[in-house]
Amino acid sequence: MLPAAYWISPQGKILDVGASEEPLNTSIILSQYPQSFGLTRNHVEAAYLRNGETIGTEGSARTALIAQAVERGFIRVRLYKNSRWSITLNDLNDRMTGRLLQQWAALPQVQKDRYMPVYVLDIKAKKVNKDHTVHDLASGGHLCEGGVFSVGLMFVKCRSIRRNETSRGRLQQDYGVGRFPPLLGTR
Repeated sequence: MLPAAYWISPQGKILDVGASEEPLNTSIILSQYPQSFGLTRNHVEAAYLRNGETIGTEGSARTALIAQAVERGFIRVRLYKNSRWSITLNDLNDRMTGRLLQQWAALPQVQKDRYMPVYVLDIKAKKVNKDHTVHDLASGGHLCEGGVFSVGLMFVKCRSIRRNETSRGRLQQDYGVGRFPPLLGTR
């Protein structure tokens, strides 16, 4: 059995590829079921041919196919045993992506490692975010509009934004109408 691994579709379908008794690694999934990821058999064959690799092997073609699936809105999740979760996605700041991660992190089999670190590779931002745990994702702690936003001449560190809540609504809730938030680090 493979370590815990998932693919999350843009529609919110979570495919648990690590629960299979037979090897169901990313190379096999992308080459045998390309239509499930918005790809065609021709995409797959061309990627492997371009890189001089055999279809279904792990290498540069696999990396390119993962990138194509992620650009189409799919999220790849993998557990590095007793170490961390690794998530590859297109845009962490996308609200729908944030909701999909929250849905995944709330799964009972994922919650058993709720304080496990989560490394998020954001393709669009070209960076790895190492600031989250499974618990953060499940509770919506990652659903933040831009990290820091301005209020007048001040900058306020964004707190998590829950369902049906906006940053403006959070400010009014936290500081009342017409009041300014305290300086960073004083609350």
